[in-house]
Amino acid sequence: MKRFVQILLGFLVLSGSAAGVDKGPQYNTWETFRGKIVAFRTAEEIPQAAWIPVPTEGFVVLFGLGSVRIAVPLTEGKAKKFTGKYPGGKRGRLPLHVRRGEKGWEIAVAASLLVKLGKTSLRFIDGDGNGLFTEYRVDRMRIETGAEGEDPSWDPVPGEVEIGKRRSLLAPRFPDAVLFCEVDDRVPAHVGPHNAYLNRTRAYAGFCPLGFSLVGQDAQVKHCKYMKKNGVCHAEDPSKPGYTPEGSKAGEDSVCGAGKTAEDAVRGMITTLYHSYDYLSPGASTVRYAFAEGMYSCDVLLKPRTRFLIYPFPGQDQVEPEGASENPDPYPEGAAKPGGTFIRFLPPGKKQFTVDSFRILDLVT
Repeated sequence: MKRFVQILLGFLVLSGSAAGVDKGPQYNTWETFRGKIVAFRTAEEIPQAAWIPVPTEGFVVLFGLGSVRIAVPLTEGKAKKFTGKYPGGKRGRLPLHVRRGEKGWEIAVAASLLVKLGKTSLRFIDGDGNGLFTEYRVDRMRIETGAEGEDPSWDPVPGEVEIGKRRSLLAPRFPDAVLFCEVDDRVPAHVGPHNAYLNRTRAYAGFCPLGFSLVGQDAQVKHCKYMKKNGVCHAEDPSKPGYTPEGSKAGEDSVCGAGKTAEDAVRGMITTLYHSYDYLSPGASTVRYAFAEGMYSCDVLLKPRTRFLIYPFPGQDQVEPEGASENPDPYPEGAAKPGGTFIRFLPPGKKQFTVDSFRILDLVT
């Protein structure tokens, strides 16, 4: 798991523009391309697969939004097949490979999604069988054009691809579709990885992928430059260097923080208690943000302003293990911080409830 950058956040102003989306350059049109699942026949065909230790002859594998209990025959040989459930309830059959590892028996799950775009083919490896594509661990992809001497290697799944002269944001949706949102040279290169992280997270709940807007981009950049000189904040102080009215307005409408990259910054935002709501809302459709000089300012466009009910989402894996600081500080006095990702439950309406007791369970892998 990557090392995560701790985010220092300013005073809380929940992001969002409930009144609607301003007119301007928007990149929200997602095209859907259908593909087919190609299961691998032998373990040699899945060099990027994750080999998972087998603690007993029967164990649980989390698979998409469901779970499958498998009785593993401890013999090496031809791949066995089992049926699992993808996000959304669709079922599929995937190969299960068994081998003797250095520390005992191990299994690997892998399947490939093949999508053809004219003369170009995209192949994705779902190396751990969780029903999503991500750069973590084992999921990979490659673009095949049929050119002689083409590189056959598998690369991490990016947030953006370039096919021919078309540049597109990428949101693969297992088991049978890949979504593309065409962009142009005005869209910064860091938007792809930033939105890919958000869209992979939202995919667990079946929420729509987020597009990108250039509306207010200059103002967001100005606010980032102001924060570089004066620290993370929302509203700007007219007496301090770098102040601009438009930058101050952008900061007031946004969540603000810092990070080595835009993706690192939004990873930290998702772990926070207060600043994560709009990113994970089913009503979110677009982000407009800037990342400049290590500072991050993002406005999430919402219509309607609907919030999620529970996070982490059901069946979600790859939850960030380390949290980030924010202001107001949600931690009880004297608590070690930052801790892990907050478990959040937001009931419908404005109902309040009291938790009488709870249990914290170890994650089983």
